[in-house]
Formats: sequence, C-alpha cells, structure tokens
Amino acid sequence: MSALLAIAWERPWGLWLLAIPVVMLLAALRRPRAERLATSDLDSWRSVTASRGSGTPRAPRRMPFALWLAVLACALAALAVTGPRTGERTLRWTAVLDTSPSMHLPLAAGTSSPTTRIERAVSMARELAAREGAELAWIAPPHDLTPRAAPLEAWFRRASSTTSPFEAWDVPGALWVTDAAPAVPPREAGYVAAGGSAIPGTVAVERTFRLDWDGEHVLRLDGAIAARTVVVEGVLDGPLDRALRAWAAARGFNLDARAVENAALRITARIDGAAREVEAGRDGWSARGVAHGTALVQHAEGDLDVWLSAAGEPLVTAGVGRIHVAWIPTGTPSGDPAAFAVSWAELLDAFVRPPPGVVPLDERQAAGEPRSVAPRSTPRDGDHEPRDWILAAGATALALGALLVRAGRV
Repeated sequence: MSALLAIAWERPWGLWLLAIPVVMLLAALRRPRAERLATSDLDSWRSVTASRGSGTPRAPRRMPFALWLAVLACALAALAVTGPRTGERTLRWTAVLDTSPSMHLPLAAGTSSPTTRIERAVSMARELAAREGAELAWIAPPHDLTPRAAPLEAWFRRASSTTSPFEAWDVPGALWVTDAAPAVPPREAGYVAAGGSAIPGTVAVERTFRLDWDGEHVLRLDGAIAARTVVVEGVLDGPLDRALRAWAAARGFNLDARAVENAALRITARIDGAAREVEAGRDGWSARGVAHGTALVQHAEGDLDVWLSAAGEPLVTAGVGRIHVAWIPTGTPSGDPAAFAVSWAELLDAFVRPPPGVVPLDERQAAGEPRSVAPRSTPRDGDHEPRDWILAAGATALALGALLVRAGRV
C-alpha cells in the first residue's frame, strides 16, 4: 500500500487520457432510442401487448467481451503515457568547485574578518540545492575528481594553479560553483557565482622581488621577500638530481632536506619496498632506473596526478606543493639531451605552491554580483524500474485480444 502511495508521475497530464475508457463505457451503457415502425400487422401489436402484460422482466444489457478488452487497453495505454515511478526520488547534482586563486580572496577589501569567495559560493550552492530538494556530490577539477559528500577542508586552504575546466562539465545535473558568472552560460549545467569586488595585493613573486597591484598600477618591490625553499625528502641522485639543481638555480629556490614551513615544494623520494629495474619515459625521453614500490596517488589534500608510470604502475605523482617519486633514473636518458631537463622543469613549475597571499592580477579583478541558476535537467537517484514499457505491452496485448474477439477468432 505504501508503494502505491509513493507513485509519482513523469507526465501527469497523461492522466486526462483516462477519460477515454470512461467515455467508452458510458457510451456502451446508454440504451438505444426506440425505433418508430409503421405496420398494419395486428399480430405484431398483440405479441407486444402479451409480452408486456405477462410481467416478464427485460433481460439486462450485456457488454461484449471485446469492448471490455478495448476499455482496459485504453486505460493501460493512458497510464503508460503518464510514466509512473515508485520509490523515493532524490535529485542528485555534481557540484564542480572552482579552487583557483581568486576563490580564496575575500568578498570585499579591507574587512577585518573576511568571508572568502569560496566560502560564499559553497554556501550558495547548498542553499540552492536545499530549495530544489537536491543532494550534492562535490568534486574539485582538475585534480580531485572523486565525488565527496562535502568539500574537503583542504580545498578551502589550497588554491589550484588553474581555473576549473567548467566546459567539460556542461552536462545534466552539474552545478558550477565559482566566483564570477560565466560569460557564456552553460546549456545543461547550472551555476552559482559568489561575486566580489576587486582586491588589490601581491600578484607575483620572483626570486627576492615582489609585484603588487594597488587597484590601478603594478609596483615592483625589490628585496621584499626572502628566497623560497624546496624541501627534498629522501635521496635523489643521477640525472634527476642534476635536473632539480639546475631548475632551482634558474628559479632562485634553495634546496633543503629539513622540513620548512610554507615550503614552495616538497619532493618525497620513496626508498622502501623491494627494488626493481624499470624503464620509463615521456615527452621525448626514456631512461632505465630503479623503482621502489609505487608513488602515492592520494593525499589528505586530495587526489594526486600521475605524471610518470610504467606497466600501469604510478612512478611519479604530483599535487599542488608536493611531488612523490618512486623511481630514480640511473642511466643517461635517451632521446633529445635537453628533453629530460625540460620535462622535469615543466613538472616542477606546474606544482610549485605560490606564496601565501599571491594571486595573479586577472584573478584579483571584480567578480560581479552573486547569481544562482539551477541545472536545466537533473537526473534522479532512487527510482525503481520504469513501468512504462510494462503498461504499454499490456495495452498492446489487450488491444490485439479485442480485435481477435471482435473478428470471432477467439
């Protein structure tokens, strides 16, 4: 009984079609009008009078079996059109969270206890989902694609180096969670935009100088910061050690084996596990080396990107501010002599953690007013199997039966 009460209709207007079998029944039950027949045959009148005087009851009208089958076929067809569903129906949205540097700015400049754009955007997404009766599963592209019931605490502290690739998530049931409304609105997805005013501040650092934006101009401040540190945990030797030292010298980083607070990058070399010889490569180079186990693929701050692998096993993984290495090349890399150094330099550049408070100039611009738009089409979880096709098949069978009975073949 409870299952029947939980029925919902995908197309409730189809219930009006149930009027068709009702009209068919009423038409069949209606008695035909008496026919006028002119006759001079007195015997006909005498027989009628005799039948009326005898008190014999008139036999009740019987509806043809074919009509019953046709009425039931129409009723099932009408129910099939309505699309009945049973069970709890829960809207489920995928909240695609933008964790780019602008999202970690305050909503307005000069506030003593600022609310950040990412905090406002997450709150707006939850409010929109509550109004629409939807549940949210959170992801933070491009690095964290595992759906979670709530945003990770690390997402509120860590800024990704790139803006979320929202265009890839213009799909039914997706909700973009960002600060500025998209210039081209999505076709299927919805979005919430926290908005916010322009926030002056530091836009870049290099070696020991800093670039600050005052809202109109960019100012260079020499000697404003100390050289930053890259922490190396474990032993890196051979071509990899030489590539790392050349990169650090070119970028002005210090290399240190000790734990340093706010390090620009932490490189961890795995030395436990059975050693095995593995050949690996990418970007036009390859080399033989020694691997110890596999590189870490998940961290408390989120999933890590697999940068280098062999035979499906991750050998080098990376996330913002950290690189995990489980493979050390031992021989001279083959291919272009410069390809190895360039390839590793691109990896190191991509995952250096920016200093606290450094946000690129284009990210510091005003994000406009807050806006919320629900997804245009939203999948539901928890539905039982659709009953449409069962009802349609039953209606077809009954209609065929009615035709056969009418033709006298049954």
